Amino acid sequence: MAVTDKQVEACVAYYRKLLDARPDRPASLAQAPRSGLQKILARAGAKRRSTAVLTHIEDAFTEAGVVTLPRLTDRKNSPDERIYFFVRGSEPEDVALPRQNFRSEKSLREYLLTNLHEFAEFRGLTGTVSEKRMPSGRKLDIVAKRARRGELVGIELKLGDINDRAVGQSLQYIDDLAKAAAKQTLSAHYFLVAGGQPNPAGRQRIQRHADAQGVAFTILRYQIEMTLNPHP
Repeated sequence: MAVTDKQVEACVAYYRKLLDARPDRPASLAQAPRSGLQKILARAGAKRRSTAVLTHIEDAFTEAGVVTLPRLTDRKNSPDERIYFFVRGSEPEDVALPRQNFRSEKSLREYLLTNLHEFAEFRGLTGTVSEKRMPSGRKLDIVAKRARRGELVGIELKLGDINDRAVGQSLQYIDDLAKAAAKQTLSAHYFLVAGGQPNPAGRQRIQRHADAQGVAFTILRYQIEMTLNPHP
C-alpha cells in the first residue's frame, strides 16, 4: 500500500521539530538529528522500501527546507543506513559520511604508514614509529622526525568526528610531544587526522593549548575514494 500525503507530512513534521529545537548550526554529523532509514519509512507509514516511496518522502523534506545526508534516494543506502537531518543551508562543510571512513583505527594507521610519503604533509618523515609510547605512558599512533625542519612529528588518528574525548586526548599528546621534542632539541608538530570535524570550541581549545606549549598544530580530514579503470 502506498503512503499517504498525511502520513508523510507527519513524518516530516516530526524531524523538522527536532531541527527547530536545535537552532545552532551543527559543526559535525554528531551534532545533527539522525535516524535509521527503516525508522523513517515506518514513520511515513511505508511497509516496504521503494524508489517511489523514498522519492515521495524526500520531496516532502525538500519542501519543508530539510536536507538529509545521505539523500533518501541514494542507491548506496543500506537497509539500516543512518540518515542525518539539517535545515537547508546549515550543513557542515566538507562532511564525510561514516561509510566513507575506515572501519578501524588499525586499518587507517596501516594505510597511512604504507602511503605516508604520498601525502605532502608527511613527506620527509624518517624514523617512523607506530604506537609510540610517550613520556606519560600514553601511546601516540605515529611518531617520526622531519630532519630538514628539525621537527618531532606526532600523528593521532580518529575514525570519525573529533569529539570531546579526542580533544582531551589531544591536549595530553601535545604535552607529551613537547617534552619529547625538548629532550631532543627539536620543535614539535602535532597532527590530528580524522574522518570528521571538531566543533569550533574543541578546535580552539586544542589550538590554545598547542600555542601555550609551543607546538605546531594541524587538523587533517581524510576521506576514502576509489577509482576503477577498465583494463586494456
